[in-house]
Amino acid sequence: MEKFNKHSIQYEDNIFYLKTSLSNLKKASLLNINKELFHKRIKEELLFIEKCSNILYENLLNNKKLIIRNKLLHDILTLKSLFNLTITTLINADLIKSIEFQETLKSNSSDISYIDSLLDKGLNSEYKEDLTTNEELNILFTDDSNKDEWWK
Repeated sequence: MEKFNKHSIQYEDNIFYLKTSLSNLKKASLLNINKELFHKRIKEELLFIEKCSNILYENLLNNKKLIIRNKLLHDILTLKSLFNLTITTLINADLIKSIEFQETLKSNSSDISYIDSLLDKGLNSEYKEDLTTNEELNILFTDDSNKDEWWK
């Protein structure tokens, strides 16, 4: 794959484009296309999408300072789920061979589980930071009417 600048990845646009490509590929199962003619092209397109989504996923995992990281992780999770669904649909339509994508399905399922666990941890730690302790509440609600007395 061509070199790209890791510092300028437009995650949202790339994920959107990959999802759109998957949706278009999935529509092939609804058409009466010549399987022998399109098999190779569909397979190549799926492999390209897989490679791109894995690059985005790996870069996102390594970019822990990104403000919208959890949202993007959720988008990657959706992309990987859609990818698995598309592969399953295309296998059932006999447009691709099951054996060619077994490892990909396993790998994506594993990634989906990992992203789920990351998002669960992220939500739990996110809300922990927003909690106000009893001490902080006591300080906030102390009677300030006596604060002027120390001046006298």
